[in-house]
Amino acid sequence: MAEEGEVEHMLREDVALNKENNKILKKIYSSIRWGRFFSLLYWFIILGGALGLYYFLQPYLDGIRGLLVTTKQLIENPKEFISTFVGGGNAIELPPGIEIPSQLR
Repeated sequence: MAEEGEVEHMLREDVALNKENNKILKKIYSSIRWGRFFSLLYWFIILGGALGLYYFLQPYLDGIRGLLVTTKQLIENPKEFISTFVGGGNAIELPPGIEIPSQLR
């Protein structure tokens, strides 16, 4: 009979420990889920912000890109560059008194 009481006591203790472990495991699982949620939110904000910033700055970046291409063309072949703007079909009127040097014509 003494053993039955001891077994019953051990079973009750085991049930109590299982309940406590279950509570702890639920908290851990909940913490993991919240961590995943905030991690996804973090990356969504980072990537969304980067794409939004690119969308906002795209006109300015295109202007800078065009300026760099034009500068590269000017450096590589100044005669051809100037002739397209001054001597070509899209002639630019120069102010009086300003002439293009003969080397660049």
